[in-house]
Amino acid sequence: MATTKKVTSDYEKRIQLAIAAIKAGQESNVLAASESFDVNCHTQYRRLAGTTISHTEAYQEQQRLTSPEENAIIKWCSAQDDISFPPRLDMVKDMALPLEFKRTSISPSPIGHNWMSQFLK
Repeated sequence: MATTKKVTSDYEKRIQLAIAAIKAGQESNVLAASESFDVNCHTQYRRLAGTTISHTEAYQEQQRLTSPEENAIIKWCSAQDDISFPPRLDMVKDMALPLEFKRTSISPSPIGHNWMSQFLK
């Protein structure tokens, strides 16, 4: 699964680069940008027209943590690993709940069984 995520992420980056190239005038049209960045021209048309958004943006509302909150946990995990104290999975879960509570001011429901594996992806 990690390979699929990386491939999807690379494709999304190419889409964003193609859009930026079109808007900056570096590419003459959508078809040329699609060929240059190896992305689907129909996806480019829809993104430029604003009729579709990326998968990440579409499901952002369904995530427990915001991107900055996730990045804070990742940064903390990396810092712990740098000092030879890699965090346990339960420690990561214990960090997520207070972050969610701080943002929403509502007592969060317990973290589900699959949350950690999805977070790690």
